[in-house]
Amino acid sequence: MEKKYDVIVIGEICQDLLVSGVRPDVMDLPMQKVEAMQFALGGDGANESSVLAKLGEHIAFLGRVGTDARGEMLMQYLQSAGVDTSLVIRREDCRNLGCIVAMKTDGTHTFLVEMGRDFQLTLEDIDL
Repeated sequence: MEKKYDVIVIGEICQDLLVSGVRPDVMDLPMQKVEAMQFALGGDGANESSVLAKLGEHIAFLGRVGTDARGEMLMQYLQSAGVDTSLVIRREDCRNLGCIVAMKTDGTHTFLVEMGRDFQLTLEDIDL
């Protein structure tokens, strides 16, 4: 039997908003200017699949992704990295995690996480 993938990554995917140049006392301020903001792929499984695909491996990602605007962006992130998304479970009731990563000027960072719903795989999602 010919193998279809080098690796199938099973895991979580979320959307990160990376914010750099955040002052350490951010929570004490009504507003502050920052260096940059960028949407990015997040979640251990999704990040690993993206890196492996960029290294030239044939990678498939297996995880749950919503059908909302965030889900569409997540699918685009994976596909633009060269990840095979044919195994992704698309579910209308899924709301993937969202995370603001505040990268502070003192080198520390804080995660502000929207927990989402129904984003975790179940055994029924996997075709054994």
